[in-house]
Amino acid sequence: MFEDMKRIFKNIVMGLTIILFLNSCNSITESIPSPLEYPTNLFSIGRVKADSIQNSIRSNDFFSYIDEYGLFSFSGTLGRGNSNITDKNVAIRLAKEALLKYSKYSNVSDTTKLELNEATNYNPSPLHFTDWIVSFKNQKYNGIEVLNTGIIVVLHNQVSQIIGHHFKEISIPINGTLSKDKLENILVGKKLEMMCKTKIEITITHEMILKNKIAQNIIWRELNGIIELRLTWNIPISTSNDDNVSWNVWVDILSGEILFYSPTFIC
Repeated sequence: MFEDMKRIFKNIVMGLTIILFLNSCNSITESIPSPLEYPTNLFSIGRVKADSIQNSIRSNDFFSYIDEYGLFSFSGTLGRGNSNITDKNVAIRLAKEALLKYSKYSNVSDTTKLELNEATNYNPSPLHFTDWIVSFKNQKYNGIEVLNTGIIVVLHNQVSQIIGHHFKEISIPINGTLSKDKLENILVGKKLEMMCKTKIEITITHEMILKNKIAQNIIWRELNGIIELRLTWNIPISTSNDDNVSWNVWVDILSGEILFYSPTFIC
């Protein structure tokens, strides 16, 4: 009986040893999630490669500028002309189909998420162009507006040009983000200035911050051949005694850095 007890105890010890060994192996081989890469960066592919892409999609009926990141450029001259399309809905449908066809360069993969800005073929110029200009509002990523991402599609009898693109796979930080109640500490006392006919300068006070209008935006900016996308707090500033917005200030939601500011008025 004593020998049987020794054998049972030995088997238990061996079993526990195997379990501990397997757990140890699992802990070693288990992948550890990599930290969030923030901000999201897009790197230039170079002008030579961009021109090659541009030429590869060019035809007698279609031409669009490709930027140095391999996407439809936000700049460029509109190629105006005439169109036999009379139905607005047809123009919108063709515009959406083209964005899907060239999704590699527009980053549009789901047209149900596109929000129409306007579609018009009215032109008051002496040339009286009859082509269609279909424009879409800024992209929304996870419900957050991505500023300066409106897309314009030009149609003659078919789509002839696409200007602008969306972004994909944008990093959205969740942990360690800056709460709204800390924004005043960052902004109060900061100066905003711009040159009109004379220099305009204000110093932000508590009363100027329109807390009820603070919202999140994703912004992008180009720095040394890299496009950087950041999640920000958009803080409206009023210099009057009402809710009219005079300035907008964008603060990085993770670092608290003031990225840029802009007036809402025109000099």
